[in-house]
Amino acid sequence: MHRLGYAVNRKRARAILVIFALILCAHLYLGPGCKFEPANTEAVFAGNSPSLSASGASPGLPVLSVHFIDVGQGDSILVKVRDGKTMLVDGGDTDAGARVVNYLKKQKVRQIDVMVATHPHLDHIGGLIQVLTEFPVKGVYDSGMVHTTRTFERYLTLIDKKNIPFKLARRGQVIDLGSSVRARILSPAEPLPEDANNCSVVMRIEYGNIALLLVGDAEAAAEGEMISSHQPLSAQVLKVGHHGSRTSSATIFLDEVKPEVAIISCGAGNPYGHPHPGTIAALGARGVKIYRTDVNGTIVVETDGKAYRVIPERANDNANGNVNSNAKSGNGNTGKSPVTGDPGAFPGTGAPAPPASPPSLSTEPGAGASPGPGAQPPAPALVARYVASAKSTKFHYPSCKYAKAIKPENLVTFRSREEAIAAGYTPCGFCKP
Repeated sequence: MHRLGYAVNRKRARAILVIFALILCAHLYLGPGCKFEPANTEAVFAGNSPSLSASGASPGLPVLSVHFIDVGQGDSILVKVRDGKTMLVDGGDTDAGARVVNYLKKQKVRQIDVMVATHPHLDHIGGLIQVLTEFPVKGVYDSGMVHTTRTFERYLTLIDKKNIPFKLARRGQVIDLGSSVRARILSPAEPLPEDANNCSVVMRIEYGNIALLLVGDAEAAAEGEMISSHQPLSAQVLKVGHHGSRTSSATIFLDEVKPEVAIISCGAGNPYGHPHPGTIAALGARGVKIYRTDVNGTIVVETDGKAYRVIPERANDNANGNVNSNAKSGNGNTGKSPVTGDPGAFPGTGAPAPPASPPSLSTEPGAGASPGPGAQPPAPALVARYVASAKSTKFHYPSCKYAKAIKPENLVTFRSREEAIAAGYTPCGFCKP
């Protein structure tokens, strides 16, 4: 059993574990022994959703819309597919429940086909309790990380009481949302990490040439694990991990995803300092357009599979990368309305790009093995002039003995000294970079 999040009354802890085990046994049909195992790889809840109004629908309208709901310090994401299904990823904290419910009703949502709880922290599952109370929910995907809080207990109890199908989200599963839209689960994998944030359910929403990467609160360790497992990570839109914390969005991960737009869900004046200036600097250094719910309110991304449009509730232009509503194609073109994207970005109709090998880490440009006969040239090596650990505050030359001791999953790289300092790191006293 995974490490429990808080020291709580043992009676409550036992009750939560019993409820969790009963739900898994009831809905996963695990058989004798009732082991904690993931659901089948292809897990689809039957039936199309009546939650989307078809009135006025016509060719050319966006098929997929992803709503990053402003819930303050927390996450809640509504995924709507025209003539398809509705998915809700997280619900903010308990106080945000009413706001999420009202937003869903405003969007004419009548039922939730797929509910995803990325991990059991209050600012992600608290609001789901009110959603579970007020909407029919066809099925729930959960990270499987047990958390002995009263909120988690209420969440599980409602699922059990309503007999809602319950599945463990695991890498390799694909959720069919209809109309050729798929949610590909990239993390977590067994065995689960002990840290709840790194157990976050990470999904790549795929439609045509366009992909959105939703990473929950996954931190550098989970990011590194996804890279090393050769998951398809590239996406035009990145929901930045852990509200823009410095513990997420490692530079090697950003270089793998290559986002054009970043969306940060955080509360104005939050006590955690989210988003961290280093995260903003790392995104800005890569030319990524930044939207924040504390600045822009609710943010909607719409796509027809060829191009996408970002529609913030409040437009705001300033130095940290926030921009007005715009439209972009899959190949980076901009315009007032969606334009044709590069059909080669994701080969095939609605098919994901093939898994890419992670970039090699080198201190010299062009380092790396030569391609074999007939092979495609490799991607340029990632040139790291300075390195740091996500678990420390110092940056180093790559040749420094302390740099060589950094675990791969914690490795953070910088192209310049200025970038490292802007990210909140200070020079190592040994190698004096």
